[in-house]
Amino acid sequence: MSAIETKTEVFTITGADIGETPTEKSKLKISTIYEQYVQSCLAELLGTTLFVFVGCASVVGNVGVQGAIQPAVAHGLALGVLITVFGQISGGHFNPAVSLAVYLCGGMKLALLLPYVMAQLSGGMIGAVLTKAVYSSPMFAVSSGGAFNVVKTDEDLARATVAEMMMTLFLTMVVCMGAVNSRTSSPMAPFCIGLTVTAGILAGGTVSGGCMNPARALGPAVVVHHWDHHWIYWVGPICGALLTVSFIRLVFAEKRRSTMGLGKMEMEDTHSAMLEKGQKPPVTRTPNRYETVFQPCLAEIVGTMFFVFIGCVSVIENVPAAGRVQPALVHGLAVAIMVGVMDNISGSHFNPPFTIGIYLCGGMKLVMVGPYLASQLIGGVLGAGMAKLMTPADRYANATGAAFDILKSDAQLPGAIFGEVAMTCLVTMVVLLVAVNGKTKTPLAPFLVGCTVIINILAGGDVSGTCLNPARAFGPAVIANYWTYHWVYWVGPIGGGLAAAALLRLILGDEKIRLFMK
Repeated sequence: MSAIETKTEVFTITGADIGETPTEKSKLKISTIYEQYVQSCLAELLGTTLFVFVGCASVVGNVGVQGAIQPAVAHGLALGVLITVFGQISGGHFNPAVSLAVYLCGGMKLALLLPYVMAQLSGGMIGAVLTKAVYSSPMFAVSSGGAFNVVKTDEDLARATVAEMMMTLFLTMVVCMGAVNSRTSSPMAPFCIGLTVTAGILAGGTVSGGCMNPARALGPAVVVHHWDHHWIYWVGPICGALLTVSFIRLVFAEKRRSTMGLGKMEMEDTHSAMLEKGQKPPVTRTPNRYETVFQPCLAEIVGTMFFVFIGCVSVIENVPAAGRVQPALVHGLAVAIMVGVMDNISGSHFNPPFTIGIYLCGGMKLVMVGPYLASQLIGGVLGAGMAKLMTPADRYANATGAAFDILKSDAQLPGAIFGEVAMTCLVTMVVLLVAVNGKTKTPLAPFLVGCTVIINILAGGDVSGTCLNPARAFGPAVIANYWTYHWVYWVGPIGGGLAAAALLRLILGDEKIRLFMK
């Protein structure tokens, strides 16, 4: 998200080394100022305009349709595309909460923060006006022009505010881990961020609308003059962004990031200048005990917490007429996103069978297995508690807190156990092949794992609920105190994980993993 700063800092240093004439230096200065300040703000204005236009139009066009799949996919894909195309110009924020989090994590200069926010708010209003110009007045009026009108009573205020805070925490965490923190940054960040928005809308749309963006809320509110409970869409996202900053700065930040991003940028540029002068490159720092032991466990807690939270909410808030599509998409997208942004810290297991399988295939040390398993279970309980906090009591009770309550009799046990074993074997085998086995590793691993989760839930949801993950079962079971046939969701997934590890060790693994025929 901070690519523009890197680009202009390096550009400035390069220009100083080649000895331009005063006229050339003046032109270079004007060009740099334009690109760093004017062009980047115009990109934020245009990008936010397009994002809000597509988002509002998808809501208006969804009138009369049950479920939120259409607007969720539209918002997420629009954001992913816009971040990709504008990222090298402005960083692709398009959201005041994101800009605040990026600045506080050292990803942009203070001088750009207010101009960015103003450009985003202006873009939001322009996008809402464009939506009104496209759609007929009756259709636009019925949908309130894409404004957020989910919260109807004061009783829902606290829950909706918490929902916005939690979902924005999830979003800005992905932004800062995937695009700002150099240790965890990924070229897939734009679509990780876009899919986070999709998952957030699918999971929490019925609670608060799934805004996560004050600019997205302000635009249609101004156009249709809808201000009921509008403050929620400022307080919630900003609080979520501040919580993200606390996580990043205290838990996941690199050791050398003692100052805000500018100091780090200058240090990196100095290193590149030293290399040009023929000096030795800086010595790579050996990770300390915190980064090798404690930080990975904290990443497993946080990653599992977000996965279970967003998954449970998607089940609790699911529209029955929509079938299993909504929870399947949310679980799969959440897995893909969290694996993509946490991989370089903990390996992104978030699932006890994954950890067991990865250890048995040589992908981690035995000493870390116990702490990882404990972290995942703790994260599962925290995530289920967060889901209970933000969902209405009646819906929570109807869904048994998203615990797995599909098994009602002993007659269902053989099919359910076999289903959990087979489906967990499939997803664990995918994990081991794309992330551990040297011959078949691929940078697409996060999305391959996420897609496998989606197809498993779509295929086997009616048989066992498609848990695949004891931490996902354990969290809601603790919070809802529902333990009927709970053991199935330990025996099945662990059996599947062991079967997948056996397949790699005996048949599919490369020479390093395979036990025979080396």
